[in-house]
Formats: sequence, C-alpha cells, structure tokens
Amino acid sequence: DLSGSVPSEVGKLTNLVEIVVSSNDLSGSVPSEVGKLTNLVEIDVSWNDLSGSVPSEVGKLTNLVEIDVSDNVLSGSFPSEMGQLTNLVEIDVSDNVLSGSVPSEMGKLTNLEKIDVSWNNLSGSVPSTIGQLSRLNYFVVSFNGLSGTIPDEFYHLESLTYFTCTFTSLSGTISDQIGRLSHLEYLSVDGNAFTGTFPSTVGNLSNLRHFGISDNYFSGTIPSELALIENIKFILTPWNDF
Repeated sequence: DLSGSVPSEVGKLTNLVEIVVSSNDLSGSVPSEVGKLTNLVEIDVSWNDLSGSVPSEVGKLTNLVEIDVSDNVLSGSFPSEMGQLTNLVEIDVSDNVLSGSVPSEMGKLTNLEKIDVSWNNLSGSVPSTIGQLSRLNYFVVSFNGLSGTIPDEFYHLESLTYFTCTFTSLSGTISDQIGRLSHLEYLSVDGNAFTGTFPSTVGNLSNLRHFGISDNYFSGTIPSELALIENIKFILTPWNDF
C-alpha cells in the first residue's frame, strides 16, 4: 500500500488525465496544486486517510467527469467552486466529516448522474437548485444533519432511480408529485420527521423495489396502491403513526 502524503509537486504533471490512488494509506491534505492539473478527467482518492479540506482550486478542473474522495477524514465546507465543474457526472464525498451546507451551485452541474454526500456532518436544507439536474439518477444524502423539507423542485428529477435520505432530520410532508419519479427503484426516507399521509401516487412508481418510510410521523394509512407495484420486494413502515 502507498503511504505518506500527496506531494505538492503533483501540480507539475499538467498532462495528467487520471489520479486513481484508492484503497491505500495516504494521509495529510489534498494539495491546492492539484488545481493546476486542468486536463484531469478523474480523481479517485477514496479509502485513504486524507484530512483537511477539499481545496477550492478543484473548481479549476473544468474537464473533470468523476471525483471520488469518499472514506477519508476530510473536513471543512463543501467548496462552492465545484459548481464550475460543468462536465462532472459523478461526485462522491461520502464517509468524511464535511460540514456546512450542500451548495446551491451544485444545480449548475447539469451533467450529474450521481451524488453521494452521505455520512458527513452537513447541515442546512436540500437546495432547490437540485431540481435542475435532469440526468441525476442516484442521490444519497443519508446520515447528515440536514433540516427543512424536501423542496418541490426535487420532484422534477424524473431520471432518478435511487434516493435515500435516511436519518437526516428532514421534516414536512411528501408531495403527491412523487408519482412523477417513474424510474425510481429504491426509496428510503427512514429516520426523519416526515408527517402527514404518504401520497397514493406512489402507486405510479411501477419500477419500485424498495419502499422504506420507517421511523417517521406518517399518519393515515399505508398506501394500498403499493399493491399495484408488481416488482416491489421490501415495504418498511414501522414506527410511524399509522
């Protein structure tokens, strides 16, 4: 396994297209000089022991398609400069100790297909600009300190197949517009403070396989329309007010 830190001299490798050093024992911070590598298409430093903040200079890497810094101990706020990475398709910052909010600038990344920010210390609300990401199919914000409601714009994500926001302290109701998410296969909103009745329009989600709404404050009845979904395998509804 590789150990030690990522040297600042990496900034001299200006023809570099990929940095893939996952599953090693690298430590220290990500050097700001990485911002000089403007030909980079992929950064994968997952499963290391990197610390410090994600440098704002990452915003200069406008050719970047994928960034994976998951499973480190990165801290600080999510750099808003990442909103400049308009070619980005996948972003995974899960399992770190990032704080602050999910930046609204993320709505500019209209090529995004995957966002995973789970297992951090993020706070604030889910930005309404997320609704601009028409290609997004994988969206995970679980195990954070997010608050507020799911914005109406979220229900514009008609390419979404996988969504989980478990244990994030979200509240409010689930809109009947959820029936628009016809490609959704996995839905988990367990462990929040959602209230009201769960919309019957869930019956429109013919591809749904997993339906998890446990440990909330939903009331009324469990939607009978779930019986219309032939492929569903898991229905998890305990610890509510049904």
